[in-house]
Amino acid sequence: MYCCWASALERALDAWELPRVCLGTSLVILLRDAEAMWKNLDNCLFRLVTTLSFAVRLTPGARPGACIVNCLLAAQVLGVAIVHAQPVQGPTVTVLIETSFQGRATRFLEELRSALAPQIQETVRFDTRVAPTSMISKLLQEKWDMAILSSTFALTDAQTSAAAAFEMPFIFASMRNVIALQQSPVGRAGLSAMSQKGMTGLVYLNGGVTRVTGRGEPKSPDDLKGKKVAVSSPAQMEILQTMGAVPLTVEPVQAPEALRSGAVDSVLINSGNPDSWVFPERGFLLADSVKAQVALVVTHDASWDRIPFVYRARIGDAAIAASQRFDQALIEAEGSLLSRARSSGVSLINFRPDDTSRATRQWINEQPEALRDTYFSVYKYLNPSGPRDPVIPRRGGQVGKLYFATTRDDTGDSNFLYRFGDSRTGIVKCGQIEFLWPIRAAPQPPLLDP
Repeated sequence: MYCCWASALERALDAWELPRVCLGTSLVILLRDAEAMWKNLDNCLFRLVTTLSFAVRLTPGARPGACIVNCLLAAQVLGVAIVHAQPVQGPTVTVLIETSFQGRATRFLEELRSALAPQIQETVRFDTRVAPTSMISKLLQEKWDMAILSSTFALTDAQTSAAAAFEMPFIFASMRNVIALQQSPVGRAGLSAMSQKGMTGLVYLNGGVTRVTGRGEPKSPDDLKGKKVAVSSPAQMEILQTMGAVPLTVEPVQAPEALRSGAVDSVLINSGNPDSWVFPERGFLLADSVKAQVALVVTHDASWDRIPFVYRARIGDAAIAASQRFDQALIEAEGSLLSRARSSGVSLINFRPDDTSRATRQWINEQPEALRDTYFSVYKYLNPSGPRDPVIPRRGGQVGKLYFATTRDDTGDSNFLYRFGDSRTGIVKCGQIEFLWPIRAAPQPPLLDP
């Protein structure tokens, strides 16, 4: 099409005896680099109009109709170039967010987008929909691509579902323990178990662990019964009620005054949220976390598979990178919390293991009967009566070559990680990969502190 319009303009130049160089220069500008023209559209339009006006002035007696035709021809060339230079539109990802994790989910999506390759950032869009916990089950039956949900919705019949651990009280002593479980075989199985619900688990999204601070050191979980505890969310209220405490909704900014005035006996704080921290004078901070704040980032298989593979793969990798940065920030925040507590004269206390075990088992017994076996199974895994099976060290060389053959579709992506998609073709592709294994793996923290 470009050649047809170029020939037409050339014949017009011959007929009118116009300076071919002037108008030809503008034509070359339009046809040579459509992408650059699109990014500098205002300059290209200015050059086109200026050149045509100059050409007409240099042609005394030129017919007005011929000038109009000339402008229309050039405009047609410009229009074709614009159509071909339009940026490629990527998919719009609909993200369902549970209200209790809205703030962290929003920051996670921002971090995820920043981790995407520039060409993906420019084309993909995230359309968020925030809903209260009571509406989540209904909305999961509708159209969505990605969801950020509390671990409650991840509970399945799988007896090794790690999600059960995040619901139970007094399981994790620190944020490192939470992350260690998530990265263990049981934690990975918890994500895989989401397939029973027609979903694919991408990553865990952590929000810290909740701890109790206040005056009058409790000696065991039983000492929390009947105590007024300031909380800031309905999720915190539920677990405290199960333990026999009396939760009162108090804004974090008002919690210190409520504690000083005696309106509450203790405050539930979040290790990952410095705005919730309270350091009462001659007070205590319970080192045993009451509950881990964990959400799952999942995708809806029915709609996710319709998104092109290159987008799905890159979004998945970006989600992993974003969650890892969040985890590191939470570990650092927890260290800062404990350091400030010590410097403020607040006593760090721990309940006896027998007391926390009894409290956890009592909590499990009060859960719906259909979930008790799942809770007990995970609890026994985290608190084994005997030694676990030993970890067999990986053997093999440090470098090598791998030959492969695949019928997966070739995306043509320059990054080998995304070169082959997940759909099949009738063509076999063969190749060779050279690899280098790390000499020593980084040590993993224990699932539970001794």
